[in-house]
Amino acid sequence: MFVADLQARIETVSGEIDRQKEVLKQLEHIKSALQRQLNAVRDPVSRLPLEISSAIFIQCLPSTSNPQPGARDIPMLFLNICNAWTDIALSDPVLREAIHIKFPRAEGFVQLLGTWLSRARNRSLSLSLYGTLGEGGATIVGEYAEKLRSLTIHSPDDDCLDLLERLSFPSLETLEIRFWRDAYGDTPSCSLYQILDILRVAPNLVECTFYHFSPLTTPDRATSSFQLSAPWYSAGKSNTVMTKL
Repeated sequence: MFVADLQARIETVSGEIDRQKEVLKQLEHIKSALQRQLNAVRDPVSRLPLEISSAIFIQCLPSTSNPQPGARDIPMLFLNICNAWTDIALSDPVLREAIHIKFPRAEGFVQLLGTWLSRARNRSLSLSLYGTLGEGGATIVGEYAEKLRSLTIHSPDDDCLDLLERLSFPSLETLEIRFWRDAYGDTPSCSLYQILDILRVAPNLVECTFYHFSPLTTPDRATSSFQLSAPWYSAGKSNTVMTKL
């Protein structure tokens, strides 16, 4: 058998393999669709009124933190069960009004986040951000600042303070900023004026909490903590909590 004949047979077999792979892919898709239909038939949730099934889904959300956008996390997990569960999960805006985001994120995440939060419709939003925000985090906060009801930032640096000062948060009620200690146990510095500037851009703020920061000293008094004579403010050495009555 000549080399050319062997090459021809290899090409023929390779083509057949590609065709069989495509057939297998189509069969897997059909199987997945049939399985989703079977799940819907067997599932008692799909036979409940929408209001009740939505309430059940909401009770499944994390109770101590905002939900994460992973495929195995609620509410995204609901989209992988059956068509009925997908319809329920996409119909209730409460399931999408809050999200926890860890940075760094893959390129294009901001666009995917837009799809997530758009399903919250006109509801106010709750964001919790973890890590070095960078350009992606700044874009997210800036884009949704006016709709935020709650914002939590856990970060190793104080760039987030400059970001917050430049924006407006007309609906923000709760703000928490928690800085990380570095290898030497030091924390970022924060001035009283920065805190006041943040309060000015969030006129409806009810509670504001700063954890693990080093207050900057003033020319007339060097101190590790400071107090402001106002009814909504209290300060501690390791953290600062402000509550506007």
